[in-house]
Order: sequence, then structure tokens, then C-alpha cells
Amino acid sequence: MGTDQLPQDKWGNNLGEIFRALLTERGITEYASVYSTAEGTELPGGLEACSFWILTPSDGKLWDYTIAWDSEKLNPDGEKGYYTLTEPREAAGWEDKPDYIRARKELGLPFTEEQERILREKGKENN
Repeated sequence: MGTDQLPQDKWGNNLGEIFRALLTERGITEYASVYSTAEGTELPGGLEACSFWILTPSDGKLWDYTIAWDSEKLNPDGEKGYYTLTEPREAAGWEDKPDYIRARKELGLPFTEEQERILREKGKENN
């Protein structure tokens, strides 16, 4: 497998594709990704459970979702057992992190004074 190819499950999907599809099932189509991390547990579909932190423009909040397994949900083969999302948890403590600030900018959300200061300092570093 090339380094540019992400691992795929037995149906040919990678975690990003699965996550986007599961968010769409919940009606979430506009968001910015902030962070993701593997959970260390392999799911029956062949991929590792993973948590994703996303920022949504509708409420301006940061949400933590984890891809999990639902043994009753129908998979693409029409059999039981497929991915699901855990109930989201609101994440806190990210307000001054560059990835969070980038996501706010991507979504056109306003910044706090502290976030504006961080952006100015980061701009000076890049010049």
C-alpha cells in the first residue's frame, strides 16, 4: 500500500469517508475538522475506532464524536453490523489552540480578542 493511500475497511471506505457519511446521516453537512485520534480498538469492519473533533457553524461549538460499531445496523452488504457514531460530547479547552482557531476561520466564525492576538503572533512568526 502506498503512503498516500489510507487504510480501507472491507467495503472499501476509509475512516474519513465513513465519518462524513455518519455525520450526513445525522444531518451535519457543514463543519470543520479540528483534530482526530485513533482509539486503539479494531472494529469488526477492519478499521480502528477513531475520535474526531469538529466545529459546527450552526452553534459554534466543538464536538467530539467517536466511530463505534452497531451490531444491529445494516452494512452495505445488507447484513447486520456497521459503523455508528457515539453521542457527541461538547469539548472544552481548545479555544487557544491553532487547529481550533483555523477551523473558526474556515467557517467564518468570529474570534475572541485572545484568538485575534494568537493569529497576529502566528502571522509575525510566518513572516
